[in-house]
Amino acid sequence: MKTITDMCEIASSKPIHTWPMEIMKPLPKCPEIGIFGHNHRTMGRDRTMDILEALIYTGLCESKNTAREAIKRNSVLLNGVRLIDSKRVLSSNDALTNINSIVLEVGRRNYGIIEMCD
Repeated sequence: MKTITDMCEIASSKPIHTWPMEIMKPLPKCPEIGIFGHNHRTMGRDRTMDILEALIYTGLCESKNTAREAIKRNSVLLNGVRLIDSKRVLSSNDALTNINSIVLEVGRRNYGIIEMCD
């Protein structure tokens, strides 16, 4: 098992979709806790969530208005791909298969992780 320092180094040097499972699994599932710039949340597989709500839910934006502005500025990435549609709806189909999670990024190295759960 890697130390928090090791995980921080990997997290800051690699794109999130290439992180090994050993980094993803230790992330706490408690909504109040974030580790090394990441906010980890869960979402049921049968749920959907619009992108604006997801950005607020992960703590990356304070309001729907700031979320819209971030998308307009091309500052939002969904699973490593620039997002341009502020009306996008997220579902379990958007989860990366290797980590079973949706990864949002606003700006540089400000990540929100939404893990799919049953």
